[in-house]
Amino acid sequence: MDEVTVVECFTRFPDEWVRLEVLEEDEAGQTKRGRVIAHNRDDDEVLRVEREFRRKHPGATTLVFFAGPLVDPKSNVVVIL
Repeated sequence: MDEVTVVECFTRFPDEWVRLEVLEEDEAGQTKRGRVIAHNRDDDEVLRVEREFRRKHPGATTLVFFAGPLVDPKSNVVVIL
């Protein structure tokens, strides 16, 4: 499993779901760096690998995110957070 920053995941795994084991957080508790557990366009596959990882490492902290746009950039949808 590779160690990466969250930012690196967006270039290494574009448009994929990524699951990291958290290795480092910033002062605000945001994940900075982690070990790649799984990455795939299919979120069900990432979840399957996560379940297997959890059985072996029950106390580990993990993060899952989509390394791409949350909406189609060609659509007329606006997301306000």
